[in-house]
Amino acid sequence: MPKNPEAERIIKSYSDLNSERAPLLSTLQDIADYISPRKNMILSKRSTGTKSPVMLYDSTAEHAAILLANSLQGAFAMSWFSQRYADEELNEDEESVLWLDEAVKRMYRAINKSNLSTEGHEAILDVVVLATGCLLIEEKALEKKGFNGLRFKAFAIDEYVIDENAEGFVDTVIRNVSFTARQAVQEYGDKSGKEALMSVKKEPYRMIKYLRAAFPSKESNYKIPDKFKYADITVSENEGEIIKKSGYHEFPYAVPRWSKVSNEKYGRGPGETALSFAKGLNKTREEFLKALAIDLNPPLLTPETVGKLKRLPGSQNNVRHDLIDKIKPLPTNARHDVVQYSIADERQAIKEIFFTDQLQMQKKAQMTATESTITFELMERLLGPTYGRLSIELFEPIVNRVFGLMLRSGALGVPPKITHGRAVDVEYVGPLARAQKQSEIQGINSLVTLITSMQGSFPNVVDALNADKAVKNSAKAFGVAEEILNSDEAIAETRKKRADAEDAAQQQQALIEGAKAFPNVAKSLNALKMGGGI
Repeated sequence: MPKNPEAERIIKSYSDLNSERAPLLSTLQDIADYISPRKNMILSKRSTGTKSPVMLYDSTAEHAAILLANSLQGAFAMSWFSQRYADEELNEDEESVLWLDEAVKRMYRAINKSNLSTEGHEAILDVVVLATGCLLIEEKALEKKGFNGLRFKAFAIDEYVIDENAEGFVDTVIRNVSFTARQAVQEYGDKSGKEALMSVKKEPYRMIKYLRAAFPSKESNYKIPDKFKYADITVSENEGEIIKKSGYHEFPYAVPRWSKVSNEKYGRGPGETALSFAKGLNKTREEFLKALAIDLNPPLLTPETVGKLKRLPGSQNNVRHDLIDKIKPLPTNARHDVVQYSIADERQAIKEIFFTDQLQMQKKAQMTATESTITFELMERLLGPTYGRLSIELFEPIVNRVFGLMLRSGALGVPPKITHGRAVDVEYVGPLARAQKQSEIQGINSLVTLITSMQGSFPNVVDALNADKAVKNSAKAFGVAEEILNSDEAIAETRKKRADAEDAAQQQQALIEGAKAFPNVAKSLNALKMGGGI
């Protein structure tokens, strides 16, 4: 029976992409062995929970990588995004802006209830150590009508292959998925393939291999519904048959890279840079511990007639009196001082590669706002290019995917009609992004200070400042929600009421002053009458 052409194409694509990546895997295996041992089943497959084949004698590199991953994740842990319309006209429409603000709040709640904090950390750690990560963003299994929550899943680098479009963005991910026959039938039912259906009763734990591919729908031999921009097709690898086909509105994977050579698809990062130091440190520590053990329990030089001495605590050795002085330890002449210097240098080099010393927070329970700002500004300077790439390849895909999933399920409420078909841009407002906006805030403060100082000599200079826009721009830079500020209409109405109240007060004051002056006017009129002036 001929195999399905689309399945054949996907299997061949996976094979070609896997062969293209093969030379990199040995390097990644080496990096994982010495920097992240729990991720080192890339080429050296073994049973889960078994010991790593590489004996580690120093964990400096592993600890430094975890600290860098924690710092990167912590920089985005709080309010790390907001949204605005690509069309500035909509950003001036109060109803549209308030709906978008509410949508962002609902997205935050959904993300906080999801497993992004755990799976996202694994993806970022992969980026730090192996320079490439892969995170799936999807809705939970549909158990009820409407929105069912978010599900994130990070995949090990040996579980997938990737391909880029002409612009260098990843638009294809093919994962190898293995189920036992029992699990395959649970997942796919009668469409799980002949191999799984025939094995489920007699060999329920036999492993069945599948490939799950996400790629632009226009490249599929199948007609994918127009609403889906990307195809989602699962094939049985051994049988070459389509098991399941569907589609995605947005690309469901975020594939961040630390940095990338122009003609390569997978990333290059600090793990590769630190590998030689990690290997050298590990070997140096191994030899140091051996030498230290010899010095602590040195071999003995003994006369042949003495025989083997007991070295256990409390043991008794009977030796002739004239031979005691001839029993002495064998000198090793080990230079522990030199080794310690070498170890310190290698540890420092690894810490510098992973920015450990630069990124560690000040050692006190609380930090002032200024200290916190300085810390994040330092991170931005050190990790600017990486931060930019993570924004584009990790955080923007997450936000766009979550927004699309929740909007289609009705979890964001009903958007105003004016917004239909309009693009929504992601705007990052996390600590690093806010640090980047500090110059704008400082510029506004400096301008206000200058105008205030000039106002005594030039009273009209204040007319040059649009105070309302200065406040609103500062609020955006600080990440303040739109609803905190009054709309232009509300501001105008408040000012009109204040002006009307001031006019009324002035008129009332004028009446009072007129009433006070009336007796004097009456006296003057009487005087004129008596004098014949009227």
